[in-house]
Amino acid sequence: MNRILISVFSIVSFSLLIFGMYILATSTDPAIAAAAITASTTIVVSTTTIAFGRYYEKRKELEALHRANKIPFYGKFLEGLFGIFYNQQGKKINLVKFLQEWQQQIVIWGGPKVINAYIDWKNVLATNEPNVKTLESTEKLVLAIREELGHIDKNQIDGIFPEFILRKSKLYFELAKKNPNLTLSELSEQEGKLQPKV
Repeated sequence: MNRILISVFSIVSFSLLIFGMYILATSTDPAIAAAAITASTTIVVSTTTIAFGRYYEKRKELEALHRANKIPFYGKFLEGLFGIFYNQQGKKINLVKFLQEWQQQIVIWGGPKVINAYIDWKNVLATNEPNVKTLESTEKLVLAIREELGHIDKNQIDGIFPEFILRKSKLYFELAKKNPNLTLSELSEQEGKLQPKV
């Protein structure tokens, strides 16, 4: 609503300024009209530049403040997420409780890309045994979080999440190329076959 009012006010003001310059140019001495138009244009341009500069400066400050508040929230989520995969120090993680708590927070703090990636991730978890799609959707969620925190991942390689959590990520990528529906239990079986027998 505010943007619409600002836009309408700007258009009306600009139109009145142009109309005023036209009246001035047609009804007075051309030298005086040129000086008046130059002076008014200078004032309008400098005022507009300062106003837009302050607007964008304030907007950047708010984004930085909002981002600073998101970092602990996303950090806690990633700690829990990695804890699920690593089963850190034998801690049992109640996945349902963890996700319920995080869902409440994502409504407040999550941007559209993170919310969409989270919904996709949750749906993949609910409908499949952990497999390639699970890791791909988890990676999309992690990358959406990174983007929301201001990281630019243009040169990021695909498959960073499996690189972080899998012991034999190279084997995973080889098997996933052959079988896009590879489950993590099948991957574990293949890893077991490669272990030296004692």
